[in-house]
Amino acid sequence: MEKFDEIFAVLKDDDQPKMRSTLDWARTEGREKEISPELMGIAGSARLSDEEVNRKLAEMEAARKARNFQLSDAIRAEILTAGIIVENTKDGVRWRKK
Repeated sequence: MEKFDEIFAVLKDDDQPKMRSTLDWARTEGREKEISPELMGIAGSARLSDEEVNRKLAEMEAARKARNFQLSDAIRAEILTAGIIVENTKDGVRWRKK
């Protein structure tokens, strides 16, 4: 089985980190319009740390200020998929875990 997995790499479940890496690359390269909802769902399915949530919220806010609403919405969807509820209040953005 180990030899088989060396060739086909199907036994180890490591797709989520690879997809997250692909998602980050697409954003870095300015190709966020090409990000599929499926990739967003898979990449965001893991729980995010507080630091990651705050970083993503900063990215979302920067995208909104740049009037890139498609990217902002994509980041919000990724955060929501990870089990985080984002609320915009008069005092700023607030979030909590589901």
